[in-house]
Amino acid sequence: MKSRLLILAACLVASLTLVRADDFSWPGHGTVSFDVPRDWNFRGGQASISAFGWVGEPRSGAAAVLQLTLIELPAGKSIQAAEVQDQLRQSVRPVISDSVEKAFGPQPITLRQGTGWYAQFTDPALVGKPPVPGNFKVMRSALLALDTHSIVVATMQFDDPNRPEAAAMLSLVASMRFTRNAAVASAASDSLQLKQAGKGYEVTVPESRLILKIPVDGLDPQTLRVGGATNSPRYFELFRSSPNLIISGWFEPASRFKGLREFWQSESRGLSNGSGPAPENIDFLKIGDWEVVSYTTNLLAQGSNAHFRAELVKDGTWIDLHLSSTSGSSAKGALKALGDVLSAFQVVGK
Repeated sequence: MKSRLLILAACLVASLTLVRADDFSWPGHGTVSFDVPRDWNFRGGQASISAFGWVGEPRSGAAAVLQLTLIELPAGKSIQAAEVQDQLRQSVRPVISDSVEKAFGPQPITLRQGTGWYAQFTDPALVGKPPVPGNFKVMRSALLALDTHSIVVATMQFDDPNRPEAAAMLSLVASMRFTRNAAVASAASDSLQLKQAGKGYEVTVPESRLILKIPVDGLDPQTLRVGGATNSPRYFELFRSSPNLIISGWFEPASRFKGLREFWQSESRGLSNGSGPAPENIDFLKIGDWEVVSYTTNLLAQGSNAHFRAELVKDGTWIDLHLSSTSGSSAKGALKALGDVLSAFQVVGK
């Protein structure tokens, strides 16, 4: 019986080396520590640029194996405590119908750090039969969020839930702690967090007191980094092909915004000096709490390329947005459509 969690962990830890310690140094990331049972052997090490993994087995040869993988989430991605149980449910969904339990029965894990849940599944084909080495009767799949930027995938396999090995594995998982290097912790606190919410997205950064809600259907995050501001950990971009829409932006301290007119002078100089068409039909607007510069660019073909630069300063945060769309409608119609999109945005406190 294998869940997506188990398959992921197996792929990541396949080439790990034998280690024996309670603290594991992950170069460039931090230190991982947990209570290693004295009667267990462990293999562990860096499994990829963004993952560190372990495999543990009792020295006694008892039928039990533990697989752990600590994964750093990509820049711009995060996980909240309230999301852990649902993420676990999604991962084990293929296993549920093939198990004795026939249901997802999540159990909380009291962790030394973070939030965690596990679910247990029994293979009906092995119930009542003699043990088969390497083919375990019971599996506990767990997902932990040690903080908003790191998760742990844990898979505990055994034949008998009443054996001490099952309790030992759960205890080891509960003891995990991840201490980030100071530089890494600073970078993580600076990273923008983008998560799906209903049909749209919510955007924030950890130190801001604001959340930007974008209730627009059909958008997909873009991860293209082409230098300049797009390499910032505070940058995001969302794209929809039909009807065409691009939403990008940044979260910055409010002190960096010097007013809409000064901001646009700097931006327009960059646009006019660039390789693309210069802005036309420039107008200054107020849409809700947003200060907006609207403009179009010449496509040299039928249709329009409409743009909004929308700025909002509130509670110590400056939100800078760029909305654009390319369509066959008139410039006036395209700009009105962008206004309707922006009007639906919400900025709320945490």
